[in-house]
Amino acid sequence: TIGSSSSSSTAAAAAMARRLPAVHRWAVSGTPVSRGLEDLQGLFAFLGGPSPCTDVGWWRRTVQAPYEAGDRAARKALHALVRRGMWGNSRD
Repeated sequence: TIGSSSSSSTAAAAAMARRLPAVHRWAVSGTPVSRGLEDLQGLFAFLGGPSPCTDVGWWRRTVQAPYEAGDRAARKALHALVRRGMWGNSRD
């Protein structure tokens, strides 16, 4: 799976999967952020998400570091981005 090992192998798997020709891409995960925001970035990379989100360096500087530091604006921006592209389901 794309997010089952270390972050470097996650990025490598996402890069390989991204090379496959596709018209539409879907990702299904029960726990997309189990190890941290690197998992979410890998999903964006695989899906061909908004272009800056596919760049690991940009992601770490602009999204991950501020988010993990507790920056409220960064958290709000990330939540808005995730809401645009993801569908959630809960078990009741």
